[in-house]
Amino acid sequence: MTTNRIAGTVLVAALVCLLISLAWPDQSDSAQRHSSRKSAKKPKAADTVAVVKKAPETPLPPPPTFAQIDQWETKSARIAITDAPVGHIARSVERLCRYFGIGFDIRSPLLASLSPHEWPMVFAEQRPNSKRQRTEIEKLLHRNSLRFETLATAEPEDLSDMMARAVAGGAPVLLNAPAAPIIYGYDRREADPWWLVQWREQREIVYESERIRTLIWWTDDPTANIAWAIRGPDSSSLSSKMQADDYGWLRTVTASVTGNDKEGVTPYPLSIRGVREKLNASAELPPLLPPVDSLDPLGIRRARSNRDYTVGVVERLTAMAVDTSLSQPLRLALYFFHNATQSLDRLDTLMYDAARGADVMDRARANWANPTRKGKGVETLTQLLESEKQAVQQVGLALAVHDKGVR
Repeated sequence: MTTNRIAGTVLVAALVCLLISLAWPDQSDSAQRHSSRKSAKKPKAADTVAVVKKAPETPLPPPPTFAQIDQWETKSARIAITDAPVGHIARSVERLCRYFGIGFDIRSPLLASLSPHEWPMVFAEQRPNSKRQRTEIEKLLHRNSLRFETLATAEPEDLSDMMARAVAGGAPVLLNAPAAPIIYGYDRREADPWWLVQWREQREIVYESERIRTLIWWTDDPTANIAWAIRGPDSSSLSSKMQADDYGWLRTVTASVTGNDKEGVTPYPLSIRGVREKLNASAELPPLLPPVDSLDPLGIRRARSNRDYTVGVVERLTAMAVDTSLSQPLRLALYFFHNATQSLDRLDTLMYDAARGADVMDRARANWANPTRKGKGVETLTQLLESEKQAVQQVGLALAVHDKGVR
């Protein structure tokens, strides 16, 4: 028994020693680890990543309760309405140019158009596309050297403060709405604040509730909730007096045949068909979109003038073309475009009696109701469509040859 007890004691002691040696590292391992920790390099300051908390943005102070652009009425006034360009956007931009003392380029509305051969909007039920109008307004401001800031926000109500701050800072605000109105003053002391608005040739008071209802919700597209603060002349912008890109112009005309939904451009032949259908189906002249051009109430002469520019472009390119593969389609395009302008001349005679320099509104109304003239007018518009179709086909061939040569 004694011998067994002694043997057991010895065995337990040996196990305890073994456990201690396993649980406690020897001095050499400890010294080695201590030495490695001691010799390790401290991290450089550049290795430390500093976490900086972004300071909360300071909210802008509210705009003044009322403000008005200084001398807007006198500086932007026209001597006579007859000197105003045709088209809502052009009228507004020309007025802004006059206020800031900048000359307005009469070619700029045409050069800024995304569909220059589209029939001008003349009927009362027609409305612009907000996406297309946004692009054309910015191009027109740029071409006329006006410096602008785009005002845009997700909520229509939030635009109110942005516009008020711009006006208080001396910048008239152009709205992306039908008739392209200009805001030049406001008063926020009433429960329903109001704005001073230049609307066509009139100055009116528009209440905030009315602005949201009629100038924001006039279309479902969010681009309707966009405005531009006009800051003054911009000497760094593209000069409208620079020579236009002729091939770029032809690309614009060609692209507008099929349209571009992303830019809000519908195929331009549809606009010509629309006029033809109205002429064929309406016994009397439909209501027209104000302001009505008494010298060209149906837009016939504007349509011809736009094509005259295209004819000039094709003539220049034809004269410079050396390769027959390029000059031949250009000559054919020129021939068909001339046919198109002759069709418009015939339509001018049918609807206006080709009267020049006089009010043709009464003639247009009487000739529209004349069954014989209506029939000939429908036929003439059909010829116009056919000539334009053939002309644009030849332009497409010329562009393909030109682009291949550029590569």
